[in-house]
Amino acid sequence: MIDARGKVIGIAAGVAMDVAQGLMPTATPRWDLGMVLPITNAARFLEELKAGQAKWNGELDFSIERTLEKIKLKATEGLWAEAQALADEELKGNPQPEMIMAAGMMHYCTGDNKGARKLFSETLSMDPENPEARLMLFLIDWLAGNGGISSYREALLAVDWRSSAEFQGHLVRVLEGLIDEVSALDSWHTDAEKSWLNYAVSLIRIEGQDWEWAEKLLREAVLSADSDEWEFFVASAKLEQLQKSRRKALKTKDQWRDYKKDIEAFNKSVKKKLELDVKLKAELAPLMTKFIDETVAIKEKQEVLKSIAEIYPKNRKIYVALAFYSAADEDWAQSLEYIRTFLDSGGRQNADRMSLGVLEAGILNQQGLADETRASLEAFVGRTMDPWYLTISDYLLGKQTERSLLEQAGESPENLLTAHSAVGLWAEGSGDNQKAIKHYREALGSFLDTWLEYDFSKERLRRLKQPSG
Repeated sequence: MIDARGKVIGIAAGVAMDVAQGLMPTATPRWDLGMVLPITNAARFLEELKAGQAKWNGELDFSIERTLEKIKLKATEGLWAEAQALADEELKGNPQPEMIMAAGMMHYCTGDNKGARKLFSETLSMDPENPEARLMLFLIDWLAGNGGISSYREALLAVDWRSSAEFQGHLVRVLEGLIDEVSALDSWHTDAEKSWLNYAVSLIRIEGQDWEWAEKLLREAVLSADSDEWEFFVASAKLEQLQKSRRKALKTKDQWRDYKKDIEAFNKSVKKKLELDVKLKAELAPLMTKFIDETVAIKEKQEVLKSIAEIYPKNRKIYVALAFYSAADEDWAQSLEYIRTFLDSGGRQNADRMSLGVLEAGILNQQGLADETRASLEAFVGRTMDPWYLTISDYLLGKQTERSLLEQAGESPENLLTAHSAVGLWAEGSGDNQKAIKHYREALGSFLDTWLEYDFSKERLRRLKQPSG
């Protein structure tokens, strides 16, 4: 890509295309926008490569999935050293980012934080946006008593609801004592988050030498985690280390016998959990295949989500998706029920909680319930701290103009998506479908197709453009 002066400004990387099959297949751009790698990124990449930083060559190796399974199986059996050796051996061939991350986790689980730091740094060099690698590097600093001066601290504390690293930033706040323990332990939306939060608070308790409470938290972290994810292994390894320390402190044979029985009972619970996880994953696989199928109607997706909720009833995030899909399907009453179920549960103030607050007000306005709408918005303002969502609520309350709202959105895709989807639904409630269509179309221009507001806007746009009658 060159500019008017002939200077190279970027490298064309790709463009989204639609392919029409037939006697003569044709491909047309889906959007008038390509994906371009800025030349500054390419230059920085070369500088880092010359400086000796690890970079991935881009070659995919699908065989590593089998190796990862072997590593995790050994770790599940408590064979941490063997799991680490297997991961290290695999890295001698074609080092894949996923395998480097796995090796880093195994080194961390065996207590080799120096080796883990090197591997997580390599992961971050290959994938600068990897939030889990950045969190692990902060954890290593924190455990060494250097959390306050960690070079990863500020970056993680700076993230907000717009970032994929929002939860990792939340964990740093917990570890740094910026969030009290009671609030922290109830600030999860998924089982994975619950596991990490219990793990983080257990580390604080270990620092305070509260071994008994720390062990309870680690046991909860293990039982909450998906047995195939890293939080399961991180919590399991730390629990084993803590139990060894606690055994050394036992003074009588009776204490040793009782503690041994307690550990054996817990291990049986873990074994049952592992067996149940296999069963649940088998049930989940066909449901997820159907859910991600773009040809599946929205009503079917709602049914799939309900089935997933039956498998994982404690996953609060499912209610967020059900609320948006129900609203997109014009099942306003059901959507409000899901919204209130979620808002009444625990959790932290992130994109899910704030987006449902805006959605609730939009639905009430769509139903013509003026008093309830205003009460909902005022309650939302009272519990919300984020400036952008407060800006959206100011518009909905009539305190600022649409032009002002969109000017403040700037070029942030997240701001634009949340603003246009909210204004679109508000316009529907006012009976201005043409304005709603315009804003839903603008929402799709954010290209954030993994966000629920995107799916909602896409479905509302489709329905509003359908011929009446």
